[in-house]
Amino acid sequence: MPNTTKIWMFLRFQALLVAGCVALVWGLKGLGPALSAACGGAVALIGGVIYALILSKVGSVGRVAVLHLHLVAEIAKLCGMFAAVVILFVFYRQANWIWVFAGLLVAYSAYWFGLLIKI
Repeated sequence: MPNTTKIWMFLRFQALLVAGCVALVWGLKGLGPALSAACGGAVALIGGVIYALILSKVGSVGRVAVLHLHLVAEIAKLCGMFAAVVILFVFYRQANWIWVFAGLLVAYSAYWFGLLIKI
């Protein structure tokens, strides 16, 4: 299986975890905190999509450039996530930041689950 297919499969798994978290928060705390958790998960998903789009070029570069491409992808991911948080802060002032952080943590827990189940 090509690496890009694994990356997109991982992103689907990450989105599934975020959806489960949002459903749980919505059932327990209501719509406001659930939207905040969804925003936190979306920030992590945006970063993951940026990373995946950059890594989709791995097939077209030489072996020496692969590490450089991973570094560029990670930097772009962090910049994209920072921009998403700034946009969230500016346009969604009523966000409950504890639930935003919880959604972000759930999305990032997918990395550890992915390592455990070798996605």
